[in-house]
Amino acid sequence: MALVLLYIQAERIEQAEKYLESVSDRFLRNILLEYWQLLFDTTAIMKKSRAIPTFSELSGTLVRKKPILFAEILARLIAESVLSLQQVLQVFLDYLPSRLGRDGHDASESLQYFLEIHFYIFFEKNLELDASCYDVATTEAFKILIRSYLSKLTQKKVYCKDARIPGYQDQKMETPKFLFANYRPHYLDEMPPFAKEYQQTLAQMDRSVRVEIIKLQALLTSGKLPIGCTHEVNNFLDSEEIDGSLSIRILCFEETYIPTKLLVAAYPQAVLQYAKRNSQQSCT
Repeated sequence: MALVLLYIQAERIEQAEKYLESVSDRFLRNILLEYWQLLFDTTAIMKKSRAIPTFSELSGTLVRKKPILFAEILARLIAESVLSLQQVLQVFLDYLPSRLGRDGHDASESLQYFLEIHFYIFFEKNLELDASCYDVATTEAFKILIRSYLSKLTQKKVYCKDARIPGYQDQKMETPKFLFANYRPHYLDEMPPFAKEYQQTLAQMDRSVRVEIIKLQALLTSGKLPIGCTHEVNNFLDSEEIDGSLSIRILCFEETYIPTKLLVAAYPQAVLQYAKRNSQQSCT
């Protein structure tokens, strides 16, 4: 670790990145959870300071080479009350505008990983917490995560290998496959873009489904989103054409009449499972 820092200090970033890749995630996790100040270029991250902190060059290197580990460390620091969610969000939001091209993509990806891991940890302890009780930072974090998913659905250029479903499923990650996976209803698999016939069509066109669709579906059915998020998703669907848009739109309705009507007209094979799920939810 000391050698990585020396390379960075000498502005030999390529050597630092190469050496960092040889260091185990477990070692880095333990060191950076203890010496978390190395992730920032100022001690202003301390809660009582008014100065504006930024990510250090070490953090930038982690974002490029070990984004999931970097995100996990930040989430753990919040869980241990070393940092606050508001602080980390502010650092990310100040950091992103200065990143362009691949660096910008990596930074955005790391922010998304961070939010997913943070919420996974957060809801392990606060599963019954009602959305009306969220603080400002939690509400804002949900909105940022939703926007991150939506923006990925419009991207044509794919940098990372886990951006589409096949590669994503092959990944071996310490974090869950996606946030709120157990909330996603099975009837969505009877509709595009996951219906078997639709998948065959995509395969013939050498196309695949972005993993953000399934992540967004799970988030929308979790019942954990603050007010306003579904409205933002609806506005997005009104202006953008994406594969399987109906499978997302029906999740934005609180009542069941309109979704049922849409399903009967377009995908009657999904109606029975949809009705069963809503019947079960109304009984709980």
